[in-house]
Amino acid sequence: MIQHCLPFLLPILLYIFTLTTATTTTPKNIVSYDGRSIIINQTRQLILSGSIHYSRILPSDWEDVFLLAKELHLNTIQTYFFWNFHETTYNNVTWKGRRDLILFIQLAQQYDLYINLRIGPYICGEYYYGGLPLWLRSLDDIKCFRCSDPIWKKEMQRVVEYVTTKVRPYLAQNGGNIILLQIENEYNGNGAEDQEYLNWAVEMANNCTAHEQATWSLCHDHTMCTATNIAGHRALCTINGFWMDEYTTNPSQPSPKWMQDQQRNNPYQPLIWTEDQGWFDQWQVGKRVRTSQDQMYGILRFIAYGGSWHNHYMLSGGSNFGLQAGGEVVTSYAPDTVIDSFLLRHEPRFTLYKKMNAVLSSVKVSQALLNTQKVPVAILLPSNASNQSEGGTTAILDSCTDTDPAHVGKLDSSQIWDAIALETTTTGSQYHQLQNRATGLCIDATRSMVHRVSLSNCDNTTNQGLLWRITNGSHVASKTFQKCVSPQAKKGSMCQICLDSNQKEPLGVWDCKNKHTDHQASNQWFHLSNNSSGLRSNRSELCVTAVGSSGISHGVEVHNYDNGLSFISNTDPNHWLMVLPFVSVSNWSIVLAPSSVILANRSTAPPTLLLYTADNYTSKSSTITASPIAATIAKASSWEYYMEPVGIGALSKTSFKGPLEQLFLTKNKVDHMWYSTALPTDTESDSAAVDLSLLQVQGRDGTQLSAIEISNNTIYILASAMYVKLVLLPHRP
Repeated sequence: MIQHCLPFLLPILLYIFTLTTATTTTPKNIVSYDGRSIIINQTRQLILSGSIHYSRILPSDWEDVFLLAKELHLNTIQTYFFWNFHETTYNNVTWKGRRDLILFIQLAQQYDLYINLRIGPYICGEYYYGGLPLWLRSLDDIKCFRCSDPIWKKEMQRVVEYVTTKVRPYLAQNGGNIILLQIENEYNGNGAEDQEYLNWAVEMANNCTAHEQATWSLCHDHTMCTATNIAGHRALCTINGFWMDEYTTNPSQPSPKWMQDQQRNNPYQPLIWTEDQGWFDQWQVGKRVRTSQDQMYGILRFIAYGGSWHNHYMLSGGSNFGLQAGGEVVTSYAPDTVIDSFLLRHEPRFTLYKKMNAVLSSVKVSQALLNTQKVPVAILLPSNASNQSEGGTTAILDSCTDTDPAHVGKLDSSQIWDAIALETTTTGSQYHQLQNRATGLCIDATRSMVHRVSLSNCDNTTNQGLLWRITNGSHVASKTFQKCVSPQAKKGSMCQICLDSNQKEPLGVWDCKNKHTDHQASNQWFHLSNNSSGLRSNRSELCVTAVGSSGISHGVEVHNYDNGLSFISNTDPNHWLMVLPFVSVSNWSIVLAPSSVILANRSTAPPTLLLYTADNYTSKSSTITASPIAATIAKASSWEYYMEPVGIGALSKTSFKGPLEQLFLTKNKVDHMWYSTALPTDTESDSAAVDLSLLQVQGRDGTQLSAIEISNNTIYILASAMYVKLVLLPHRP
């Protein structure tokens, strides 16, 4: 009967099928990218992501973790495909139960979460055998894995093809939520043969999704990934690791240098941080933890330098069930994460990241950042760095940053020297202090040596070693005379000191050399450049550069984005620094804790604090301190002192009188506290407007301790001294 009805039913069935497919077809998502960001359906996306491994969390908990991810304002989930979890025996692949990757992807889509699927198939992940099935070793004649061995390539292609086939309906281009795929993992081979294998892997992966033109990535080897793209194969180059403030050498870690190299070598790719690692534990190895401040500092530094995709590795580590753990990794994988191994909020970290991501993910902030097409150059600001310890602050010769792609035509502040004329001799020679724009310190001949040029506080007007005569194209000579260091000099004779460079000792001081009689005199020839702000060696064309003890410049950087957004970063790991960050707001200053970042809106009056990585309590600080303003001071006020939480905020009042120091607050390390006193509301008949530049904070012996901040008729002082007093200096004549 059915056979006879088929001709009649066929048109009706075809009509029903056509109608059904027409009404249920999922609209496609258009995914593209450029040098600024991923673009989905013509809208730039700031990707805030977290890693969750479906093999390490039970399916009954997947939705709970996705809910927590949404609470954190994340928009993307990253996961590996675990080959040996699915194909325990050859060609016997299962996708059920804990292995139901498709259900994992579907649930994520229900919560409007994108997926970054890292197929590998080698994944590392501290997973046993890096995700490779043990039976691979028994295949006939296989010589190596992750190489050009034909058997390995055949098996790798087979698994990549069946995974991409399985997830094809969930690719963004087919209406799904998978926006990025990854081939291989942290591949850092050597030589042409390994490069050939990587090129093949990328080409093979792209062929598997050729119809959709899905986007693939390679993670964590910039050199090989760049070579793959140069060879005509398409893969986004991403980075794994911990943030480093490294400007001169690419450390294969997220850093200004890596980002600069990526922008130069792969200019049409966004900056993607695939693993911001918050780390795993191993048996018989000390527990490794990262502070929330450290991780938040790295995240905001990365975004300040143009990063547009950040991933927490891990968001939650879950558990290594059975024998899943690789190497010596313990059962709870990566417990020091935002969501712990029990799938509970890791506080206070969870709340801190939630607040940070809420600001970053807001349309106003994210679009203002991403629609700034040209990432702003970092400007190193003058600060109160002269108040810090001077032991490690030196000057070296380094490559001039005005030729660097990140600083085209402009010197970094560490290479700008303000020549402040202080003295003119009877012969007409002018002597200057050479004050570095980044550190606020001056070159000091009395503290310098043959192999070292030291910087000191510029305020010591009695120190003749701070005075230099600059003859453009010739010597930079100190006003001081010291015992001659040349072995040819008469014993006990005195020589004038000059800056000196040679191949063995890049920058130091030496007896001034006569350019007519000394063949090495050119070692002491320098010339001014960049509107007389830079000091270059005639011999090497390198620039005199101020550096910290670690070999890189430390200070406060500002990145000014469009629509009024600014990242202000204190890169100094040891010192609190005060700066005036905005030229347009000359009376507005801020004090930043060591290794901290502020995101501020400079278009408001006064500028508004949006984020601060060093402040664990954000409820009280919405506006940054403005300073200075005219005010009057009448009678002495009582002091208040505050216990300092992590960072700059002074929020928990513990006493009305003092000041009393409580060193236990930081376990006997240097402890900073805010002191404050109210400005009077009434005015004495004999009082007058006070020049606040005459106010000074002093210790018991009269030493100046700190700068003063004034806001809302209150004076605030940050100090680490046991005794603090506020002094009104006599009026200047």
